[in-house]
Amino acid sequence: MMKVAGNFAGRVLIGLGLLVWCAGCERGASSAGPSEGGAEAAATADVLPAGLLQEQEPAGAMDIIAVKAAPPANGEVVVRGVIAGRAEPFIEGRAMFLLADLSLTAKHKQRHGDAPLSPCCAAEGASLANTATIQVVGDDGRPLRVGLRGQHGLEPLAEVVVVGEVATPEGGDALVINARGIHVVKR
Repeated sequence: MMKVAGNFAGRVLIGLGLLVWCAGCERGASSAGPSEGGAEAAATADVLPAGLLQEQEPAGAMDIIAVKAAPPANGEVVVRGVIAGRAEPFIEGRAMFLLADLSLTAKHKQRHGDAPLSPCCAAEGASLANTATIQVVGDDGRPLRVGLRGQHGLEPLAEVVVVGEVATPEGGDALVINARGIHVVKR
């Protein structure tokens, strides 16, 4: 019983820590992306790195659950998933989104047939075990101040392949990946 309570408490603390960290990123900078807040927001927004949004699908992609079960020794990872995990999987004004394991879409099809997966429905099945936080960071290690939603087809429920490096804090249960490449899978 104590171990279960300890794991739950640890997950709550990690979640709260991520929220505080993201809130700390907001200080002194506009949270709006270039298209969301006019000239002032555009002046404070970062620019996405060249080559981040890739036309070619990277080879060797793994599911999120597989990466969590056996993290790569060198930290380099290619992961496939669907942008989901909560009703709004993007962090407004930041180069961050939540990626859910493709098993969520398979479970949805089993339960609901061909009915389209909605962000809220995906959020119901998402958990720390089958999601990853994807972020594009600057030289300071913080997420860039630019929204990713709408960039090159990045929308809720889009299937993507992400190339990057595992950046999960030591002892953390959440999978965090610093992305160097993002490919939107066309269906």
